[in-house]
Amino acid sequence: MVSQDSTGAVFLAMDTQSGSEVLLQRFFPFGAEEGGLEGDELIAYGQAVERMKELNHPSLRRVIEGGCDPVDGMPFLVTEIRSSPSLREACASATLNVAQGRLLAESALALMLDLEKIFGQVAEWLVLQPEDVEVIGDVEQFRFGVDPMKWLGLRPGVGGVKELAALVEATMGWSGRVMTGSTAGLLSGWMRAAKSRELSPAQAMDVLNGGAVPQKTIAPSVALSTALATPSAPSTPVSLASAKSGGSTVWFVFGGIVVVAGLAIGIVMFLNNQQGTPPSPVVTKVAPASNPTEKVTPAVTTNTPAAPVVREEEKTRSLSEEDQMRAEIERKALALQQQAAAASPIPPKKPTPTVPAQPKKSEYAPGEVELLRQQMGEEVVIVAPVKEVKLSSTSKTLYIMLDGPAPEKIIGRYLTNLGVEGMSVSELGGLEGKRVRVSGKVANELGTNRLILDIKTREQIIEEAAP
Repeated sequence: MVSQDSTGAVFLAMDTQSGSEVLLQRFFPFGAEEGGLEGDELIAYGQAVERMKELNHPSLRRVIEGGCDPVDGMPFLVTEIRSSPSLREACASATLNVAQGRLLAESALALMLDLEKIFGQVAEWLVLQPEDVEVIGDVEQFRFGVDPMKWLGLRPGVGGVKELAALVEATMGWSGRVMTGSTAGLLSGWMRAAKSRELSPAQAMDVLNGGAVPQKTIAPSVALSTALATPSAPSTPVSLASAKSGGSTVWFVFGGIVVVAGLAIGIVMFLNNQQGTPPSPVVTKVAPASNPTEKVTPAVTTNTPAAPVVREEEKTRSLSEEDQMRAEIERKALALQQQAAAASPIPPKKPTPTVPAQPKKSEYAPGEVELLRQQMGEEVVIVAPVKEVKLSSTSKTLYIMLDGPAPEKIIGRYLTNLGVEGMSVSELGGLEGKRVRVSGKVANELGTNRLILDIKTREQIIEEAAP
């Protein structure tokens, strides 16, 4: 067990299939003394985990497995461990500079936008605590974890963009300060806007790149328990041109919404008549297709004549029963509205030719970059002469430069904070000019966009015998 609190427990575990260490998190969605997920929430969580398992993003710690305990319904999640120093550890000796703070903001926002494209909704689900964010290399890349309780809307917060702005400000030591200058002033202005406005990740990214602060901001993100448990509109938005020209898809969806809203209003008026309230003028608000969560609320005027004679059993109906019936009508109207949007025709996409993946090889040359990119996250073996062994400018990263004919090559990378014996420049320098077999996981170094081979032990580097 790594930690435990009122929200759950974290364990360091071993994946028996791969033999690698993993992080196992068990969550208490409603508190340790309460039960777990049930019904639609349980289904939504299972669907979200399956989709998360398919993601392979350089800025996201991979989700390996997840589900709910069959006994008590408590959700659990298995992810990669944090193999590099945390942001809190990295900032213990020195705060982030302007370029590093901007990279932190850009990395988190870019990941939020990628998740939004995949799930079709605002996805501010990252864990933005300094002890959880992973710093890779010489502050060249950041990796984040995700919080399942944010997926389900069960962990309230101020919002992902506001949390991110507070994190960047704290790790740069800018809390309570006003910064000026070209790059510092732009980043400081972004922090103020992100903390004071309800910005979406897309709006926050635009402001970070010099765009104007929008006057209108987004509504809070929708929980996955709603998005996955009920039919939803297609994630591909209707183009602006088709909306302006009055395309059939737009009018079909709009017409369906108006019909459903009219049916709901008619039923409510009927109930009012049955309870002694005669028909009266009603003002309705029809929600646009892009905001299916807004309820249609009938507003009844107060000018009512004397109530007609009604049956005795109608007089005894309680107010709570009426409220429940109205809520049920609104729920069904919303479901029909979403079904109408989901049933709208989508223009067929042009077929794109797929390039078949090359078969996996047992050994690779450092210049086979395209083949190696197909093995992202997998353990591979590179056979090549060592051109140079060197440290980064901060001595936090050791690079093994492999020789090869292609200009773009994969390089070996070792993080010196691991402190493994035999992994220093002086000890590995004797391999320069010699042919070696190097094994490790293929990864993409975000800060430099280089392809790297992640090395953790000296045993992963084997010198080839001279021919």
